[in-house]
Amino acid sequence: MTDKFTKPILRNLRMTLQEVLDAECKTDKIPFKFTLGNCTFEEDQAKFQLIVTFKGTTPQDIQRKKEYEDLQQMAKFFDIDLLKKHPRYTLVGYKSKARTKPWIITDNQRSGEFIITDDQAKTLFGKKDVNEFIERQREAQSNA
Repeated sequence: MTDKFTKPILRNLRMTLQEVLDAECKTDKIPFKFTLGNCTFEEDQAKFQLIVTFKGTTPQDIQRKKEYEDLQQMAKFFDIDLLKKHPRYTLVGYKSKARTKPWIITDNQRSGEFIITDDQAKTLFGKKDVNEFIERQREAQSNA
């Protein structure tokens, strides 16, 4: 055996450690789920990130919660009204790492999520009248 860490060795070590953690989590003694995250290593040392969540919590739940918390914070910054009801769209989240289209909306008429720009979010959910936007949209459609 070598005295240096390599990617194949660490990959096998990660799988073994994850199996041990999963076996320990199957008991009812521990209400948490352990997941090994990223690994950084040098020749003689390796560091694994350990992610601990409550059982039953999915990564999607955690991501949705963060996006909603970011939405609340950024709405204040961009002067967006979270209580404003748009007839078609609902503002559901904000992706803090997205540069061009960070706002997440759902379409009430069609299923699915979409991402929009800052300007579009201000137009749809800004602290101005939504009816003005709808009338301009209908006018543009009738002219086309």
